Amino acid sequence: MDAKSAGQNSLYVMLFSQLARLITTIFTQTVPEFMPLRLALMILGGICGGMLGRFITRKLKNRQVEMIFISVLFCIIMVNVCNIVMFL
Repeated sequence: MDAKSAGQNSLYVMLFSQLARLITTIFTQTVPEFMPLRLALMILGGICGGMLGRFITRKLKNRQVEMIFISVLFCIIMVNVCNIVMFL
């Protein structure tokens, strides 16, 4: 599976996971209080981010997507290492 397809499938998994969590939260009546403006901004940011990501992905080759993935993964690992050092 190429990097673009893997990324898209990963997004579907996250979508269904979050949807299941939302349904569980609603049925167990544990919905926390929130500011409606903040919710609207998060929804707008998600939609705009998805549109921007799709636009950028169409312009990139598979190899470039893989390099971005590896770079972001490295940054996440470094943040985790910093957190381990700071909090141990």
